[in-house]
Amino acid sequence: MAASIGHGGAWASHFEGRDRRATSLPDIDSKLGRKLSDTPAQLSRGVVLYIPSHPPALHLPLYDVGAEYARAIRGEPVGGSRYKINLASMQKPSGDGTGIGEVRYLVDFEPGLTLGRAAVERRHIGVESVRVNLALPSEPEDPFTVERETTGVKWTIDSSFPLPDTIAAGMVHRAPYFTISAPAAEPLIPISDNVVRRPALQWQIHPREHGNLRYTLVDTRLAPSLSAVDDANDAVYAIYHHIGLGASLALNHSEGVLLLREGLSMEDEAVIVASLLGLLWQVRGMRFQYKKLRAFMEEARKKEDKKKDVKKDKKQPFLGKLFGKRGSV
Repeated sequence: MAASIGHGGAWASHFEGRDRRATSLPDIDSKLGRKLSDTPAQLSRGVVLYIPSHPPALHLPLYDVGAEYARAIRGEPVGGSRYKINLASMQKPSGDGTGIGEVRYLVDFEPGLTLGRAAVERRHIGVESVRVNLALPSEPEDPFTVERETTGVKWTIDSSFPLPDTIAAGMVHRAPYFTISAPAAEPLIPISDNVVRRPALQWQIHPREHGNLRYTLVDTRLAPSLSAVDDANDAVYAIYHHIGLGASLALNHSEGVLLLREGLSMEDEAVIVASLLGLLWQVRGMRFQYKKLRAFMEEARKKEDKKKDVKKDKKQPFLGKLFGKRGSV
């Protein structure tokens, strides 16, 4: 994606002189195998968006909350136990335009029986707005698309499942990746004065290293394949983290913060935001699949138990006769 002069966040300076005061919280992160590191420099100088809880909201404002975010997390590594608690305490916009945070995006959802749609519009004072359209399928594992309204350039986002499913709280949890397929018309990013390339962007989740509530957008041409990406790696384009608790992001709602790297053009930033909203839509849909799968597994278990009971009943008369004969000897 093309990079331009970025809109730097106001929160980078807050990471100096971090507050590392001891707390009574147990250090469970290392025991869980977490590999946490400081926020990437290219993200700490970028924009932080607050994504309010949705659905059922059909009209969703996304807020620039860089300063509030920095004050709340106090430099804790993204995904750590203290980070989650600090993030939950962050002051949030009121939703009526009178509270903290400036509205950076307006999102309008149009649910449908077979295809959902959303319009994601970036607004900036004195600059023509940028709008991208999101087309969402009814099945959570089907691909979805993001289209730039002015040019018709379209990106396709496909899900894949390179990580094994896990079982927690009686539910099966999946960890899908989402790959953004760039169209041929996508501008190339200059790497040096005479070298250009097109990034291969993918939303990745690493439950063991980063926890179940985080997604990282990485350039897979720079990042190791199927392994947790070091946050200091320049391959990181964005990080999303859920606000609240959960065994996975397959919840009945989504609410979180999106950290965006500096230097993104307005168009590229809008495409990334739209791809995340589509990702969250897809993962929420998997919640219902899990329920169906759990019900199916429960029904299969009952049938298996019933078969065992039938076999036991068939054997019982024979055993009774056998013991009866032995008893009469």
